[in-house]
Amino acid sequence: MKSYLIPKKYNYFYKYLETNKGISFIKEQQAKLSNFNIELLNNYRDFIISSSDKSIESEVIANDIQLFIEESQKAATYMQKDYYRLSKGYEGEDKVKNILYTYEENWKVLHNATVNINGYVIENDFIVISKGGVSLIEVKNIGTHLDKLKIDELGRLTRFNRYNKEVDSIDVVTQNNRHLAYIKQYLNKIGYTNIPIYSYIVITSNIRIENKSNFKIIGPNQLYEEIKSQENKIDSKEINYIYNCILMDLLEEVKYPYTDYISVLEGNYNIILKSIKEYMDSLS
Repeated sequence: MKSYLIPKKYNYFYKYLETNKGISFIKEQQAKLSNFNIELLNNYRDFIISSSDKSIESEVIANDIQLFIEESQKAATYMQKDYYRLSKGYEGEDKVKNILYTYEENWKVLHNATVNINGYVIENDFIVISKGGVSLIEVKNIGTHLDKLKIDELGRLTRFNRYNKEVDSIDVVTQNNRHLAYIKQYLNKIGYTNIPIYSYIVITSNIRIENKSNFKIIGPNQLYEEIKSQENKIDSKEINYIYNCILMDLLEEVKYPYTDYISVLEGNYNIILKSIKEYMDSLS
């Protein structure tokens, strides 16, 4: 069968990966996407369209080239958006991670901690066990210094751009409250019924914050003092015990779907190049 007769489908598949591996996967996909010679395809398409040959074969190849170019452009756009969003989040977590591990002699830290508590899976960016108790930390790297983050009395987060136009809303407070409830159940189960549990949302970007709630929303540089200011309730032995209990009950980091564009695009790219060669050979 001639290559131009092979249907060029764009049904993409997913790979399920942890966030860090997902970021690397997207970066690899971007590198491979840049290897496609779009200029060459454009030149052949223009040549075929402008030629006197109006056969079905030439029309199919020109359409295949156009569809491939459109699909590769869409893939590039989606990859860039996903990479920016994920790498921005990872960068924010990295700031907090550096702070928490700098003072690790004061507490125990669990990063990307996923725990199954009574059938409910909770994911925490960080769990810190200190003499003051257990602190749950959710990290958000939202917007820029030109934006404003407003938190209303109910703890709802809304981001506004420089023109005071609403960009998006984020409900991390409800999630954090659920996490607090389940962590309390977990601590009760291992014998710590009265240990204090704290919850912090750490905003790592330079966004302006207007907080009208009673919820703790802080910057990364405030985190050390916040945890250190907690009244001592447990000793080092108890810190280690709670840490090891949670450590033993940790699940694998949750995997998320990442679109595998390249496996389909690469296959179709090679078929289209073969179609072009066959067509050009037929004109000789």
